[in-house]
Amino acid sequence: MHPTDDLSRPVRLGALSMAKVMRALMDGPCSIQELKVISGLSINTLHEYMRALRKEGVAHIGAWEKDATGRDSLRVYKLGTEKDAPRSKKSKAEVARDCRKRKQDAQLTQSFAVIHPAPVHHNKPMRHASAHNQLESALP
Repeated sequence: MHPTDDLSRPVRLGALSMAKVMRALMDGPCSIQELKVISGLSINTLHEYMRALRKEGVAHIGAWEKDATGRDSLRVYKLGTEKDAPRSKKSKAEVARDCRKRKQDAQLTQSFAVIHPAPVHHNKPMRHASAHNQLESALP
């Protein structure tokens, strides 16, 4: 029996996490966020792992998901030696239209924003009577 075959021995965290990542990818395509939940690794570490797997030809980008702005920026990884899925490209007109729409939405949101005045604490005791007199004299 090889020393690494003894499953009763503790496994280092990095190796165990990588095993969880590989198990998830064997079950099907996964995004970085899904791998984060499954493995407990940080996003930066997962990007490092996936970059290594892609470099060695073990995994590839199988699809792209859209982010909040509608861009294909969230990678979905798959095991296999295929080429990475291409990103869909937007024309300059589409990019400009989407930018104008986001700015209009932001202005609309700003116009409905309510500014709340700072709370006044009436039940706080004054430290000095002179400070209390100065406050009263400043009021109309």
